[in-house]
Amino acid sequence: MLDRVIQEKQPTSIRQVAKTANVSIATVSRAFNNAPSLKPSTREKVFGVARELGYAPNPHARALQKGPQDVLGLLISREILQIDDALYETTISNKLFQIAARENYCIMPEPIHFDRNGKLERPKIVSEGRISGLFVVGHIKDEVLKQILEWNLPVCLFEEPSDIDSDRLFAVSLDHKSGTREAIQYLAAIGHQRIGFVHGTLEYPSNRDKKEAYIESIREFRLEDDPTLIYQVSGTEQHFTGGNKATHYLLSQNDRRPTAIYYTNDWYAVGGLMSATEKGICVPDDLSIVGFNNSFIARQCKPALTSIDTGFEDLVDSAMDLMLRYLENKYIARKVEFYRPRLIPRNSCGPVKRKERSEERRVVEN
Repeated sequence: MLDRVIQEKQPTSIRQVAKTANVSIATVSRAFNNAPSLKPSTREKVFGVARELGYAPNPHARALQKGPQDVLGLLISREILQIDDALYETTISNKLFQIAARENYCIMPEPIHFDRNGKLERPKIVSEGRISGLFVVGHIKDEVLKQILEWNLPVCLFEEPSDIDSDRLFAVSLDHKSGTREAIQYLAAIGHQRIGFVHGTLEYPSNRDKKEAYIESIREFRLEDDPTLIYQVSGTEQHFTGGNKATHYLLSQNDRRPTAIYYTNDWYAVGGLMSATEKGICVPDDLSIVGFNNSFIARQCKPALTSIDTGFEDLVDSAMDLMLRYLENKYIARKVEFYRPRLIPRNSCGPVKRKERSEERRVVEN
């Protein structure tokens, strides 16, 4: 009798509200968090359904009752653990924790481990049945991903979709090519013809896409097509130090040095800023710099960094929405959600040869 009374008093779930209102779970959450991007009519619809069902978000009460159905795992690749300042992946993880909390879910992180024979070890959160789904951050080889799928959990990848055919596998990914093209087009529009390119290991599909798009864009906009303008950072320096060393090399070409450099992440770009300063090269008067990710350091460094914005909030929000929709329906129509990055101009870019033009004017005037 007591069990029946307790069951009757259990609160309406966010899934019930979403299903009744015919919207996603993420939309319900955005309504209760007053997200500015949500249409007023949608917000009112959600609130009306919530009132009818008697739903009221109470994250503190629910946190005490969480079982495997309310807990999601986060697998972190071994490569990330070896990088001291893996900025992109760290930001993704932080946003995932924030959005999961907003949806009244818990995230349990776990690094990927391999045994002495190189076989993937099953994490505790999986073997103990403590989670209902997995997010994966970082590059994962297909042979490892196949082992992960054997755990019979839905898996959402960040950044790098896989060709593996599985109903339990889906991904959110950036259109790296369009972001790179926009960066090169922007630099070309302000007069740059000789544009350097600094990228990381080509083991990652995202870096391969960026390099391919860089080469295509250089040719499309009829810029200087010079292989010496491309620098691959060492596999052990996928961070600030790698960007600093790459920029030092590119700027040592004297009369053939680039007037602008595009970096595949903001850490590289900050390393480039430091290298330019060390050489007495002024940014943006003598050198324009563009990063990728539009991370917090892009806004905080001086000069503020022009960067390709990856929309972390939307990317992670979409991943959570895909996961919750799968857990609700066991089916997702679109296995990959692509997001197009956009360029955020700041003070690290300027017209080419501004200094030389001012000197030419002084000569003419004299």
